[in-house]
Amino acid sequence: KQWYQRRVRGEHVKPGSQRALNDLEELMSTMDNFRQYRKRLLSVPRTVCSIPLLSLILRDIEFLNVNSAKLKNGLWNFGKLRLIKNKISELERYKMIKPQNNIQIDDEIMAYCRNLPSIPTSQIYDISLEREPKDPPK
Repeated sequence: KQWYQRRVRGEHVKPGSQRALNDLEELMSTMDNFRQYRKRLLSVPRTVCSIPLLSLILRDIEFLNVNSAKLKNGLWNFGKLRLIKNKISELERYKMIKPQNNIQIDDEIMAYCRNLPSIPTSQIYDISLEREPKDPPK
């Protein structure tokens, strides 16, 4: 199925963008719990403004909350609380970094972002089925 999804998506990618798409797919691979993405994010210096994938941090917190050992008699699991606190602190760290003053605005990108086409919600599901059918050919 993954090969089919790549082939179908490849038909919708501009010729010069295929390499960038492949690099992004490799970076955001779900293998080993997003290992490549996490490794790259950790390599960014703490002084550089970066935006983490919020859904991944929230998923980690949910995992820690649901899958940590439950204690009996209403006792608190401080180990679990410490792990959750560390994840929240990681998120707070990104919030504290201010963008550098040397960020240059690209007028072409800004114009593109201001004029992004929108797709009505009613059509999004149909388009997703067109690009990635539920039952791909075998």
